Amino acid sequence: MTRFRGMNKNGIFYLKAFSCLIHKNWFMDDLVDIDYKDEMESNQQLRESNNDVHKNFRERLKLSTLEKRQLLLRKLWGSFCWILSASIIALAVIVFLDVTKLFTFFVSKFITVASIFCFSFATLARLGWEGQTCAGDSVFEKLDEGIFWFMYFMGTFFGVISVGI
Repeated sequence: MTRFRGMNKNGIFYLKAFSCLIHKNWFMDDLVDIDYKDEMESNQQLRESNNDVHKNFRERLKLSTLEKRQLLLRKLWGSFCWILSASIIALAVIVFLDVTKLFTFFVSKFITVASIFCFSFATLARLGWEGQTCAGDSVFEKLDEGIFWFMYFMGTFFGVISVGI
């Protein structure tokens, strides 16, 4: 894998990236340097250009890195809230419907298997399929994302009920 050639093998890169995720000014320049060096190694035209082009490229790279950071934060918070809501709803079902008296041993095992199935299906279904576009905005890519979120919600819902009974 050629990406992140400038990364330390001891995981310093990931610590810096995670720190930057927490606060946008922490290690931002280091992360931009890593992407800049990778681009310089692979892009001969950029390598041979003048200093103004390099400076402009680094500025755009920093803005792009900040945008990607913000996108990842939105995705992480969205995922957290989605899974938390499934957990809360499942706990409410357990508490308010007294699910432990309604389900037999067989049903509780079925729910455990349903949870594992939902998580596994959602994860494996997302692994690189041919119909993807660069922008990721085709009808079926949107459907794929919707199915993924739904299956993760159901996996969490069944998982929490399984633990609760």
